[in-house]
Amino acid sequence: MLYLLLKFAYIILLSFLFGIASDWILQKYTARPDRPGSFAITAINGLMIIGMICSYFSLVAPLAVTCNVLLGATGIGIAILLRRHIKERWIQYHGQYKTAGGWAFLFFILLTAYVLYLSALQSINYDEGLYYAPFIKWIQTYRVVPGLANLHERFGFNSHWHLLAAVFNWSWLTGQSGNQLNGVLYLLVSVYLLQIFRHPHIQWPHQLIMAGILLLINMPQTSVYFITAPSADLVIFYFGCLLFLCWSQQEHISGDLRIFRILAPFFLVTVKVSSMPVLLLPAIATWQYLYTRSWTKAAAVCLTGIIILTPWIIRNVMLSGYLLFPLETIDICQVDWKSPAAEIIRNRSLVHDCAYVMNKDAAVLQAGAGLQKMYTWFFHNLRLYDKLLLMGFVLSPIVIVYHHRRLTRAQWESYSYLWIGMLFWLSQAPDPRFAYGYLVPGTVWAVALLVKTNKSFHFQRGITVGCTLLFAVITLYYITICTGSSSAEAS
Repeated sequence: MLYLLLKFAYIILLSFLFGIASDWILQKYTARPDRPGSFAITAINGLMIIGMICSYFSLVAPLAVTCNVLLGATGIGIAILLRRHIKERWIQYHGQYKTAGGWAFLFFILLTAYVLYLSALQSINYDEGLYYAPFIKWIQTYRVVPGLANLHERFGFNSHWHLLAAVFNWSWLTGQSGNQLNGVLYLLVSVYLLQIFRHPHIQWPHQLIMAGILLLINMPQTSVYFITAPSADLVIFYFGCLLFLCWSQQEHISGDLRIFRILAPFFLVTVKVSSMPVLLLPAIATWQYLYTRSWTKAAAVCLTGIIILTPWIIRNVMLSGYLLFPLETIDICQVDWKSPAAEIIRNRSLVHDCAYVMNKDAAVLQAGAGLQKMYTWFFHNLRLYDKLLLMGFVLSPIVIVYHHRRLTRAQWESYSYLWIGMLFWLSQAPDPRFAYGYLVPGTVWAVALLVKTNKSFHFQRGITVGCTLLFAVITLYYITICTGSSSAEAS
């Protein structure tokens, strides 16, 4: 676990250096005074920038030793050139976390130990053995391979999160694969949400929304299967929550969150193509900039999208022969290695059907009519907390309409995006793990609007911390049972 701690620290530090470079560029070329930012969001921005760099590098070389050396050297160069800016930001970050108090630091230590333990365990995620680990190995060994999706159709999914997992795998150094990148993301998101300990800085109901998200990112089933493997679904979940937070209060966000708001939607599409509804957010931003004649800002959003999406589209064509795999209808590239359309349709249908099949026989479930199918899906296939989240989201319009006079245009935009994403999810593959990025922020926001503020801040914070730790204990108990069952089956 000590090695894992050092590895996490290196990834976070390197990501922070790339993120601080984007922060410096924003501050240098905008006259707008900047609010104090967040170390965690800056590091997440840097992680996305590293992912974009790796996507270009993968077109010409494998993501192994050379890529790591170049990234490390670039990080050192940034640290030297921007040392004054880094020092200024570090003083701000230190002041922020001092105001959080010792309890926040203790809670962070507990969460760190918790995620290190989970990350050190053998993954029990079925998809890791199916295609995560093999695809990452291909990325580490070769540059992008034309027609690789013909070897395994799921290699065509081309998640850029797996590019990051490959570059930080370090099997070339240790001789063992180490796909623990999701643990790093969990730590960074948790650090950002720990701002709930800084009472004067966070206003109601935003404080309650952050507390609710902090609790729900620790849902046991999610932690067991998503943190122990480089699952792209965890990225969609976490980034969806963060996008809602920064978009719904866009008038008061810091520079690092403004960068995140531009980078994250495009990056999410490269992580998983089913997250395409998120492109509505930069589309809205671009329209607003054009309407107000802010040509530079509109051009910056469009240019960011082009820079991030271009290598992803090239990789799609190289791997499968299609621009947007697994959407075989967009077929404009005539290449020799094109994946058969019939196989793509079969694979997409399999993903859709598996979303309905958890506890019931597949043939029986699929034979039912539409309403009967949905009834069986909801009452027999969903876990209890998935049912509660779904019901909370469906009922949330009642609360939102009741409080409509208190809502800003940005909040209406972000809430509309959540509903569009939910409808897209239902039409594609209604597995709850694919929709947490919509379900969690929408439900938590509605609950936060209902909660009265007569309870003390310390009471609300105590409830959040207590429930989060309870979820962590349940997760550890559950994963002990799962790993014990796996060991018994193997023997």
